[in-house]
Amino acid sequence: TLSLALKLLLNVSQSHVDVHQCIGKVVSALITTVGPELQGNTASVCMTRSSFLCACAIMQDHQEPLVQAEATSCLQQLHLFAPRHVNLSSLVPTLCRTLASNHLLLRKAAVSCLRQLTQREAKEVCEHALTLAGENRDSDLVEGLVITESGLPGVLFSMLDTETDTRLIKDIHDTLTSMLQVLAADNLSQWLSLCKVVLTVATDTNSIGEGDGLSVGGAEEGEEEEEEGDDDHAEFHTGESSSRAVIQPRWPTRVFAAECVRRIVVACQACRNTPAHFDLSIAKEMQLTKSRGDYL
Repeated sequence: TLSLALKLLLNVSQSHVDVHQCIGKVVSALITTVGPELQGNTASVCMTRSSFLCACAIMQDHQEPLVQAEATSCLQQLHLFAPRHVNLSSLVPTLCRTLASNHLLLRKAAVSCLRQLTQREAKEVCEHALTLAGENRDSDLVEGLVITESGLPGVLFSMLDTETDTRLIKDIHDTLTSMLQVLAADNLSQWLSLCKVVLTVATDTNSIGEGDGLSVGGAEEGEEEEEEGDDDHAEFHTGESSSRAVIQPRWPTRVFAAECVRRIVVACQACRNTPAHFDLSIAKEMQLTKSRGDYL
């Protein structure tokens, strides 16, 4: 069945979107059927695993979002059963770029996959996402996505102000929570600063500070003036320092940021340096003796 699915993916024209989408669902069902056996090292298992990865790669290169979403779902299942054999260094940047897609289906698939990845490998996911930081937002590599020093958490926080799908918002919350529980205690300044930006947002839309997240736009610089009045080419900027109107953090986003602050405090209580987080004298002593100053 898997061999037949690969042949169909290679031979059937991409114009038959429904066929490719159905093949993706079949591949997903096959991955579920094989399950944990995908972790094995026998020749047959290795060949099966390679075939699944090839099928995912073919679907990822498809021009239709429906098929691309199936590819993301299949890779998510492969990571569930055989995490060592899914290359995060290429998967995570691809998912991050997908967050800037105009298609809700792709954004939902990407966030759902990130939610699963961060439950097990939150630190690695954030590190791979930072490889996109500093790249030109108009380049072919980034395709409208801007990741600043706040990294992937900043992008996800900014998405909370633009997304309306309930399931997508819940997955974003779960992803951020998984990252926070693993990373917050060792990166207090970054996480507290991120929450502070959301909670202390200025009333003037032009006074928001440096960007912490997502910037999506379809027009090139030379075309901006001509298409300024066209809603189909409007640009949305979240948390970006510019003279354009920006989207203010919504009330639910601020509530979630406040909950994150509470979780940060709980994470600090559970870490090995708990006394320094809640005793100013110990924290100052640690700063002087060990040059470590990232405490509550």
